[in-house]
Amino acid sequence: MMRYLVVLIVSAAFAVCSHAQVVEINPSVQWTYVRSQKLDLQSDNVYQYEFPAEQGNNYIFSLLTENAGLSTWVKIYDIQMKPIAKIEKTNAPQSTALEFNVPATGTYIVALGYANNTNSSDKNNVNFDFTLIKRPKVAK
Repeated sequence: MMRYLVVLIVSAAFAVCSHAQVVEINPSVQWTYVRSQKLDLQSDNVYQYEFPAEQGNNYIFSLLTENAGLSTWVKIYDIQMKPIAKIEKTNAPQSTALEFNVPATGTYIVALGYANNTNSSDKNNVNFDFTLIKRPKVAK
């Protein structure tokens, strides 16, 4: 009986101490992760998904890879496919970042991809780390 009581108390202590944690990148400027994932993309293919965004925040999409010299691009659209922001880099360094604001709270679409700049017809996957972060707009 005593063993069950100890297990119950320890379990309760873990339950009280465990909670979801918002990951802040730089607390002094309040950047927080919205989404982060690893992607395996093929050259000339498009990765696209919808995300919620709130007016009054700054957003940054970031693509990181170990492969240099690719042509990378990131484009943001509203739900009616009206362009909001884009960045295209030829012979890009290993990171591409797009900072943008949304005109209204709602659902937005990000589309991203890359092209291999060599004359090779090689369509092997390239690994990317894809991250979306946000923070409240800072008054200037």
